[in-house]
Amino acid sequence: MARKNLLLYFNDVVKEIDSYIMEDTLRKYPGFIPGSIKTKAYRKERAYDFLMYIFENDGLVLELRNALRNRGFHHFVENLFTDIKETSKGNHI
Repeated sequence: MARKNLLLYFNDVVKEIDSYIMEDTLRKYPGFIPGSIKTKAYRKERAYDFLMYIFENDGLVLELRNALRNRGFHHFVENLFTDIKETSKGNHI
């Protein structure tokens, strides 16, 4: 469900996410991190690559949620992870 929510709000997440959130998310998963996340000049490009990378791992998606909460994006997390549940009750998405 979290991936579907992220896809629906993908552009909003790309606009809001910063380097600290990306670092905080990846801190618990020190494995291979694509170089493009570290080397691209524009934050939005790094954020896009970062989100595409974390879609491959459920744990990273949950860590992103935790990182957003830790950085004070409570309202954003609530919208991101609850809108779909409320609007899709009884529907199979």
